[in-house]
Amino acid sequence: MCTPRCSSSRRATRRRSPTRSSYATGWTSSPRSARSSGWRPGTTGRDDGHMKIAAGQFTSVPGDIEANVGSMQGLVRAAAGQGAALVAFCELAATGYDLDLIAGRPELWLAEDDPRLDPLREACRTTSTAALVGCAALTSGPRPSISALVIGPDGELLARYDKTHLYGEENDVFTAGTRDGRFTLDGVRFAVAVCYDNRFPDVAERAKADGCHVYVASSVLDEHNDSFGEGSIRSG
Repeated sequence: MCTPRCSSSRRATRRRSPTRSSYATGWTSSPRSARSSGWRPGTTGRDDGHMKIAAGQFTSVPGDIEANVGSMQGLVRAAAGQGAALVAFCELAATGYDLDLIAGRPELWLAEDDPRLDPLREACRTTSTAALVGCAALTSGPRPSISALVIGPDGELLARYDKTHLYGEENDVFTAGTRDGRFTLDGVRFAVAVCYDNRFPDVAERAKADGCHVYVASSVLDEHNDSFGEGSIRSG
């Protein structure tokens, strides 16, 4: 089942599921300029001084980018109808979290302007909603990165973040990023992280020092794996 969800929090929070899922975490240091309001069906929420951020949860079809993009564009439209300004999808949502599959099929590695993302770009453009898309992305080297591509409300690429802290066997398939993730939406500065990045408090500490109001993390977890360990994120 595909379900857009929004949550309200001023501190780093987590949503956990017994199956693989996605969630976004966030803290805000300025509740007037960046506050996730509650998910209230039938309200838009864009004109009351709040910003709604939706976590787009669905089960990816392994290796089927077209089907997964179709699910994501549908969730963007549904979340936009409830007033979301940003929809965050899970780590490797475009392909599913299947490391062997990704390693063996380079055609699954997306370019920043990949035409297979066009239906999602169109959904963002026609609804004036941004989307954070988890994917395997092309790099200048022989391996892809685990990336979050942020498509802006105009349908153009707003930012790209490559996961800097790879976990376990990810090191055999991907290239680690070297830069922190940042973007600005509706005047609000965001920090971006992916899954295992959240084990490292300095990621969130740099975001706060850099003036970010929202920390959005794209993850894939199962019931035995929690990348948000005790003390992994601190906010104040």
